[in-house]
Amino acid sequence: IGRNTALLALRASLPEHPAETLESLLALLETIKTTHPRVRVPSLAQLATAREDADKNWRNSERLGIRISGFHEPDFPECLRQIPDPPMVLHVKGNLACLNTGLKIAIVGTREPSEFGLTQAERWGGLAASRSAAVVSGLAHGCDTAGQRGCLDRGGVAIGVLAHGLDMIYPAASRQLGEQILAGHGALVSEYPAGTPPGRNLFVDRDRLQSGLSAGVIIIETGLTGGTMHTARFAREQGRKLAALAHPAEL
Repeated sequence: IGRNTALLALRASLPEHPAETLESLLALLETIKTTHPRVRVPSLAQLATAREDADKNWRNSERLGIRISGFHEPDFPECLRQIPDPPMVLHVKGNLACLNTGLKIAIVGTREPSEFGLTQAERWGGLAASRSAAVVSGLAHGCDTAGQRGCLDRGGVAIGVLAHGLDMIYPAASRQLGEQILAGHGALVSEYPAGTPPGRNLFVDRDRLQSGLSAGVIIIETGLTGGTMHTARFAREQGRKLAALAHPAEL
């Protein structure tokens, strides 16, 4: 069971308005621990620190133009509620509404594609846009960014899913593309608060959101052990359509 799925199961056992003060929250957690032994009950001081950190993150996000949407809020993407390990919180820059409307297709692949792969990524991004489908990717070099450019060149909507806080864009070479996505009524999305640096395990977690936001995933080009295979695995686990581009034999 995923860590976030376990949190959701715990959340379902809470009353609608569980606590109004830190003291009542602490008492509630102690009660919950009697039926959920794995729940760790923090000290009152730790709860106070966590609240201060949450308030600081909220203020910082507002300053940076980042919207925070929780799992139980109406604007949280319905498609992400349905995946096995949904995020508890999404941080979004740009058009939050595009995450909940229209068809979305993930176009992903290697960071070092062949010329054929690069051309096809742009082509499929343009085809998606021409059919009013938003293109989802992680803004990585190669197939991901080529698919996004192809979409934007046709006036489409693009969604970038990032493995770090939205106060930055990694890799740095994708900053201009990120700005174009926002200008084109798209969105940049992360489950991490501003100030979170990129991390290897965060990229794998990011891959599940790429497929989770999408009706299907198109793999343009990848090796058998490439990061794209994480997205393919998540697509199958989430019941998403999965397709891989057939390359000419001579390549």
